[in-house]
Amino acid sequence: MAAKKGDSGHAINAVNVGKIVDELKSLGSLYQPPSTSLEATELEKEVEPSQDVVKAVAAPKEVFDNTTDLRKAQAEVMKGLLRNALGNLQATDGVTKEQVGRFKAHYKQFTGANVREQGRKKKKALAAAKAKADSSNSQETTEVPEVTEQQHSVSQQSYEKKVANSYDAVSILESITQYNPKDPKAATAYVRSEVDKFHALNRKVDADYKPYGAALKARDIQLYAPETGSVIKAKKVKSFISNTDAFSVSQKKTFINIKFTVPATKKLHL
Repeated sequence: MAAKKGDSGHAINAVNVGKIVDELKSLGSLYQPPSTSLEATELEKEVEPSQDVVKAVAAPKEVFDNTTDLRKAQAEVMKGLLRNALGNLQATDGVTKEQVGRFKAHYKQFTGANVREQGRKKKKALAAAKAKADSSNSQETTEVPEVTEQQHSVSQQSYEKKVANSYDAVSILESITQYNPKDPKAATAYVRSEVDKFHALNRKVDADYKPYGAALKARDIQLYAPETGSVIKAKKVKSFISNTDAFSVSQKKTFINIKFTVPATKKLHL
């Protein structure tokens, strides 16, 4: 099975495990590895599972990305609503500076929690630009960095603070009897309903990460787990053949030309 245009590095690695097996079969009895796990029949058992776990990431990733985008959009909605409410609050007679200050503090905390999201957008833009620049020189596409469990946790905590500040801000509005704006989008009931949407989306992002994170972990265990990963075994096969006198230069070159790109340990979901 050949790698297809647009395949990620993981997909190409999985396909190349199959190529290694095909080449081992062509060697026949000449190939005598010292370990049973590196025998052609054993490594062949890894080919289909390796390709399956790569494919299995796509569906939960799409769900997670879509919900994340919806949450980001709702965060922008909330930012605008809170800013609009602040303007109405400041223009309301009988409201004290202390009340305005309390509301403004939560608004500022809300807007300040968006630093990591801006960093993510910049990374995506840089990755997309690099992919476009490299597309004519490489068979692989440059991928947007995947979200590790730790990164998701940090992001989730940031958005939980946004939700909390949104609820605190609207509670302040509800406690001010003088606050009765004519703009329906500044009304406390409307603002609270939008906070509820934001809260629900934030919870859904957390729920949607679980199958996505599980798929990433299953893929990386299958491909890259120390000693047992199919790609790790295939690389051992390459090294064995390259350094063994039983094989000709042309045979060695065939295996050398089958490339694997193993992500850095900190990027793996193990």
